[in-house]
Amino acid sequence: MRGDLLASWAPTGPVGADERRRWAVAARRIATGVAELAHLDPFVDATHFGVGFVCDGDAALAAAYEDAIRRENVDARRVARTGPPGGDVRLPADAIALPCRPDATDDEIRHAVLATMKASHALQFGGAHENAVGADD
Repeated sequence: MRGDLLASWAPTGPVGADERRRWAVAARRIATGVAELAHLDPFVDATHFGVGFVCDGDAALAAAYEDAIRRENVDARRVARTGPPGGDVRLPADAIALPCRPDATDDEIRHAVLATMKASHALQFGGAHENAVGADD
């Protein structure tokens, strides 16, 4: 578990091209880790600086992910995916946004991915990893 909270980030003013590019690199790294290690469907929303994964309409599962990831001291927030313009605004909060900032360190990216992977394995695979050979090492 991470010692201090890995908090979410939001721009406080205009975001320049270099800062936007650095955020996109960090977000792609997080999304790749989420897909490859946690086996979840990631999203990257460069317009709103959002990165995370979706729970396919299951708001209860998203709430469980939010709690599990936060227990690892990584901020996780349930969000509703945006629909098409003029579409239904009553979408379920079935997506999880993870922290990502333009100057994210390798350690911060790793923690966001590992907290998500740990939550995924516990929620999707019933904690089977706890009984794996070498799990107590």
